[in-house]
Amino acid sequence: MQKRLNGLITGVLSGDHLLIQGRERGEEAPSNKDIYLAFIEAAKMGSPQREAEAFGLTAREYVRKLLIGKRVSFIPEYKYEDKDYATIWVEEEKGEVDVAAELVRNGLAKLRGREEKNESRWDELKELQEEAKDKEIGMWAEEEERAKNVTRILFSGMPGYSMENVFAGVKKEGKTQGIVEYQLATNSYNILIIKYKTVVKVMLDYLINLPGGSKATAQQQELSKRARAFADRAVMSKEVTVVMDRYDPEVSVISGKILLPTGEDLAAELLANGYAKLKFQAAGMDEKYYASLRVALNQAQVQRKGMWKSTEVKSEGTKAKYTAQVVEVNSGDSITVVKSGGSEEMRLFLAGVRAPKIGTQREESKGEPFGWEAKEFLRKLLIGKLVEIDVEYTRVPKQDEKSTVAKRPMTFVNVITPETKCANVEVAAAGLVTVLTPRLDEQLSQYFQQIADAAAKAKKEKKGIHFSGQTPPTHSYQSLLGQVSPKMVAYYQELFRKTPNVNGVVEYCFTGSRFKVRVDQMNCYIPFICQGLQPIQQDPNVPELQTIFAQGQKFAKNMVLQRDVKLSINSNDRKGNFFGTLLIGGKDYATELLEEGLTGLKKSGGRGHLSSYSQKKDKYEEAEEVAKKAKKGIWNPKNSIVLDLIFSEANEFEDIEGKDKVEIVKCVNNRYFPCTCLLYTSDAADE
Repeated sequence: MQKRLNGLITGVLSGDHLLIQGRERGEEAPSNKDIYLAFIEAAKMGSPQREAEAFGLTAREYVRKLLIGKRVSFIPEYKYEDKDYATIWVEEEKGEVDVAAELVRNGLAKLRGREEKNESRWDELKELQEEAKDKEIGMWAEEEERAKNVTRILFSGMPGYSMENVFAGVKKEGKTQGIVEYQLATNSYNILIIKYKTVVKVMLDYLINLPGGSKATAQQQELSKRARAFADRAVMSKEVTVVMDRYDPEVSVISGKILLPTGEDLAAELLANGYAKLKFQAAGMDEKYYASLRVALNQAQVQRKGMWKSTEVKSEGTKAKYTAQVVEVNSGDSITVVKSGGSEEMRLFLAGVRAPKIGTQREESKGEPFGWEAKEFLRKLLIGKLVEIDVEYTRVPKQDEKSTVAKRPMTFVNVITPETKCANVEVAAAGLVTVLTPRLDEQLSQYFQQIADAAAKAKKEKKGIHFSGQTPPTHSYQSLLGQVSPKMVAYYQELFRKTPNVNGVVEYCFTGSRFKVRVDQMNCYIPFICQGLQPIQQDPNVPELQTIFAQGQKFAKNMVLQRDVKLSINSNDRKGNFFGTLLIGGKDYATELLEEGLTGLKKSGGRGHLSSYSQKKDKYEEAEEVAKKAKKGIWNPKNSIVLDLIFSEANEFEDIEGKDKVEIVKCVNNRYFPCTCLLYTSDAADE
C-alpha cells in the first residue's frame, strides 16, 4: 500500500477541492497544493460561470468545518486533466474520518472517475452512494427538497449584485461575519458575507504588500510567498469578522478590517510577523487603530521577523536612561533639564507628541490655540521635579539652504515623573497635543500605544485642541517691563497697592534677585525685585563678579523659575519695578539667597533699602551671617574685589537712582573699571 503523506488544510474551495500546505523548510516558503477528492464529485456551489447545484454550499461547509486548519493524511490516487486526486483522512475524537466517504454517505457527493484505478476504493464508495440513494438524502432527495437547498451566491457582475448595498447594511450594523474565499494579495481578499450571500472584495487599506513580482529580488519573492502562506493559514476558508470602513465605487473595493476567529486583527498579525508594510499616516485614518498597527510593526522590528530579519532598524543616537531635574518648560512638548550630578542644561523634546506653538509676548498672533495651555499643563506637571529620562531617538533637523549655521540635533524622550506617570501620555490625555508617528524604520516607543489611546479618548471627550467651541481661549497679559507709559504704570501700581499679596509665576530670572513674574490675578507681567538685597549686575571686566552673577542667576533658576510663588509687594518706583518678599513653598527666597552668599543686605538708600523693610532685618542679617561664617559666595576671601565693587562707597551712588546713564571710572584694589554697568538702582527693567 502506498505511504501516506501529511499536510495542513489551508483552503476549502468546494466540497471536493482543497488546498494543502506542506511544512516549512528553513527559509523556503511552504507551498500550497490543489488537491481534489478522488473518485467523487461534490455538489457545486456555483460561480459567475456556473449555476449553483442543490446542496452545493452544504457540501462545501461540511468539508470546511471538518478540515480547515487541521493536519490531514492523504494518498495520491491519480492525475486527470492536470489535477491531482487523492484520498484524504482526518483524525477526529471518534476516530479517523474518510472525507470522501462521509460526503457520499450524506448524499453530498456522487461517484466519478475510472474504477480501474482502485477497484476496492470504487466499490466501497459505490456501496455508500447506494445507501444514500435508498435514504433519499442530499442530492438524491426529491426534486422539491433539492430545490429548497439551492443557495445562490452573488458574485460581481451577476444580476442583483450590489456591493454598495452590502456596505451600507454592514456599516449600519457595525460588523458582520464572512468566509474568506480567496486571497488576492496579503492586503486584499474576496469574502463571502454570510448574511447577504454576496462575495465582496475587502482591502486592508493601511497595509502595503511586500514586493514579489518579476522585478523583485529572489529573497523578496521568497518572503512574499511566505507572507501569502501565512495569510492562508490565518484566514483562508475561515469564518471571520468583517468591519467595513469605506466603499470606493470607482474600483469596487471595500476598505476595512478582518478579525480572525480568535479575535486578532489580520493587519496587525501580518505586520507583527514582518509580512507587510505600513502606509504612512494620512488624514482620515483612524488614529487609534493606526497606532495599534504601529505597535505591531515595532514588534516585528524588535524581534527581527519577516522583512526585518536582516534589516537594521534605524535609531539615530543611543538609547539611554538617566535621572534629571526639570529646570524649565519651554513649550507643551519641550523641556530643559540638568542631569543628576551634572551642571549642563539640555533641551529635550517629548517623543510621539507635538504641542501647538506658543506665541511670544510681542508675537502673540503667531501662537496656535492651546499652545499656552499645553505649556502651562506641562509646567505644573514637571517643573523642578527629579524625573527619569528615557531617550528614544535623536534627529538632526533639515538644514535651511539659506542658513550657514548648522542646526542642533533634537533629542526625543519619554519623561517619567516621580509618581511614575509618563508626561507624554499625560499631556495627550489632556487633549493638548497631536500624536506623531515615528518613521517606519524607527523603533516605536513603549509608551506610543498609551499616548495614542489617551489622545483618542481626549478627542472623543472633546478636550483641549479637540474642543467644540467656535472660539478657542486666548490669554492677554500687559507687560510692565521695558518701555511702558507712566499712565499704565500708575494704573497697576494702584492695583497692587490695594492688593499687595498675590500669587504669581516666575517667568524669567534676570539676576539672582530680580525676576519677571506673571500675575494671573492682574493679567500682567511685572518686574519684581527682592527687597532688602544688594543687586549684583554682571560686568565682563571683572571675572569674579561675572562668576557670582552667574551663580546667583543659576541658583534663582533652580529655586524659583516657573514655580508658583507668593508675592508680598511693599513698594514700587516710577519705572514700574515692584519691591517686596517672594515666598516659594512657604519659605522666603531672599533668606535662601543670602545663606548661599550670592548677595548681601542692601546698605544704600532707595526703594529696596533694608531700613524701609525693617521687619525682615533680623532674619536677613542672620541669613547673611551664615554665609559669612561659611565664607560662601561673595564672602569668600578670593572674591574680595566683588565685595569692594558692590558695597564700597555705595552711598556715592544714592543720587543716581532713576537716571538712565552715569559715566564713572572707579578704582578698586588698584584696578580701574568703567562703572556704567554698576548702577545700584532699581531701574533694572530697562536691561
